[in-house]
Amino acid sequence: VTPSSASGVWTLEEQFQNANTWPTVATNLNDSVRLRQSASAYLSRTVTTTSSQTTWTWSGWVKRGQISPSTVGYQNVLFAAMGSTPTKDNWTKISFLYDDTMRIGARTGGTDYLALVTTQVFRDPSAWYHVVVAIDTTQPTAANRAKLYINGVQVTAFNTATYPSQNYSMPYVNASGSKLFIGTYLDNVYEYLDGYLADINFVDGQALDPSYFGATNPNTGVWQPAQYRGTYGTNGFHLPMDQAQLAASFSNSLRLRSSSSAYLNKTFGSGNQKTWTWSDWVKRGTLGSDSALFSAYQDDNNRFCLKFRSDNTVEIESVIGGSQTILIRTSQVFRDPAAWYHITLAFDTTQATDTNRVQLYVNGTQVTAFSTATYPSQNSSHTVNGAYSHNIGRQNYSSPLAYFDGYRTNINFIGGLQLTPNLFGTTDATTGAWVPVTYAGSYGTNGFFLPFTNATSTTTLGYDFSGMSNNWTCNNISLTAGGTYDSMTDVPTLTSATAANYCVINPLNMGTDATLSAANLTIAYGTATTRSAMQGTLGITSGKYYWEAVCTTSSVSPTVNMFMGIANRVMPSDVGSYPGNTAYGWGFNANGGDIYHSGSSTLYGSPAAVNDIIQVAFDADNGNLYFGINNVWQNSGNPLTGTNPAFSGLPSDTYFPSVGDGSATSSYTGSVNFGQRPFTYTPPTGYVALNTYNM
Repeated sequence: VTPSSASGVWTLEEQFQNANTWPTVATNLNDSVRLRQSASAYLSRTVTTTSSQTTWTWSGWVKRGQISPSTVGYQNVLFAAMGSTPTKDNWTKISFLYDDTMRIGARTGGTDYLALVTTQVFRDPSAWYHVVVAIDTTQPTAANRAKLYINGVQVTAFNTATYPSQNYSMPYVNASGSKLFIGTYLDNVYEYLDGYLADINFVDGQALDPSYFGATNPNTGVWQPAQYRGTYGTNGFHLPMDQAQLAASFSNSLRLRSSSSAYLNKTFGSGNQKTWTWSDWVKRGTLGSDSALFSAYQDDNNRFCLKFRSDNTVEIESVIGGSQTILIRTSQVFRDPAAWYHITLAFDTTQATDTNRVQLYVNGTQVTAFSTATYPSQNSSHTVNGAYSHNIGRQNYSSPLAYFDGYRTNINFIGGLQLTPNLFGTTDATTGAWVPVTYAGSYGTNGFFLPFTNATSTTTLGYDFSGMSNNWTCNNISLTAGGTYDSMTDVPTLTSATAANYCVINPLNMGTDATLSAANLTIAYGTATTRSAMQGTLGITSGKYYWEAVCTTSSVSPTVNMFMGIANRVMPSDVGSYPGNTAYGWGFNANGGDIYHSGSSTLYGSPAAVNDIIQVAFDADNGNLYFGINNVWQNSGNPLTGTNPAFSGLPSDTYFPSVGDGSATSSYTGSVNFGQRPFTYTPPTGYVALNTYNM
């Protein structure tokens, strides 16, 4: 081994770097995904950013199911890239052929620009094969432009060997708008993979050999997986097929603001109106009013709706021919503003038992207690999945339209199948919480998957990622920076420091003079004779956190009567409370620049004006609280060094973000941001957004 340092001597740091990058046998691969050809199972995604089409690597572990199919032309596709509208003669593909050989190919307009077909066959149903395909068409030697490795050994014997020209752009790989598939290429029923897949890596911009992904076990001599520790590039990904890690791919949600009449709509084609499944992750905003999750409308006499009622129960209603044929209402109420609910509605009127025809699950558990339960007749058809208008976030009939207020993510609709929630979620072995997993089955007619991850425009927000191209239209949804920005990173998983379950303002502790909207992030205070304070839904016991607020309208403009701060217990409402009014509150009055604690004020900084960004930095580890305006920390405070805080020495406790009004005779409207949308200013180093991942 050649020392990497200029002195020729390995440093301690270099030794550890070497240890961390050397491919050791993996011990953290716990799961695989089984793809059933009989169920037309596959995975897919749409590429949103164009990157390298000349250089990339695909690595995956596969255990074959069906071997040596009798049908000539049968392929078990491992990976395929196709255009936005997939066609038979335009693709890049890695697959097993009907004779159990393997093929790497790229075809455009029916012409093969890359075609490598192995002499070797792969038909051991007990074996796991590690397949690595490394593409680099910039290489001057043709045979170096496409390399295939099986179990760490390069394959060099081919029945067919057509290599791409130098600098050839592989069709559809890493091209914006193209569709990627694992397990099929959407040509016909002979293309689906039948077998098991695990630990798939796609590396964009690098042609790597298998030593990055595997190693020979020194005890057994068997080629086994190793953890890839390199970079992935723009469109790279890692699919370990581990349930907990699959959930980590969920990164975005869509906020629907009832105040702006936000919803999504789509008119379906004709589908199975007797059997289907709806799966939806929901975090509620406004409580106490009818809030539609999903609806279908043919006319006033033929309609369907799944919604939260004003009493916070869930209702399923179907009207056919003017008669109410389904009316199911839960006894249980759902009013936790901090919680993500997974709602699965499994529908199949062909079932002989009436209670099996409509099955409602919340967080993986079937709901069986109902205050009202009228089930549909056997084999009856209903409006959902028919050639009618469908809405997400409102009931598209009658008045009011019951606009939903809150967050939505990972909506799956499967036509023709009545499924259980375990295909969309699982119980986390560590936390015991019900968390999402990627649905890997077929979608049927009109099926779709809406993860809301493409925030390029309000059009792309409604893109279907199921591979079925059943996109939805977004209405009254905004991507304008500021308080109306509706693409959120508030999700029901502990994905990352910037994607998890975020703090919002708690509507269950709110004075009569205050209102909340925009999924509990917009606050409005009137001019009642008493003031009130509201708290956030997450309590802080340790760590360093940052959040922002802005006042957009004020009756005392240009200044604002907005109070920001913290409290170490839930402050009572409608008793003249505001952050800092009591011994358990610490607040900043943006109207005068004063800080308050135990009802006493001290001049601390400057007043804030309408549309100024009010900043809060709380160091719970050291008991320091800071306030800033437009990226200027007041009174020369410095959250980085711990100097000049507004308050210091706060005792160890649980603290909640708090917001209130500064005067009983003035009014204002404002919004808060705990990091679920982009901050206006960069938080101080070491301070993080207020979400469950960071706590």
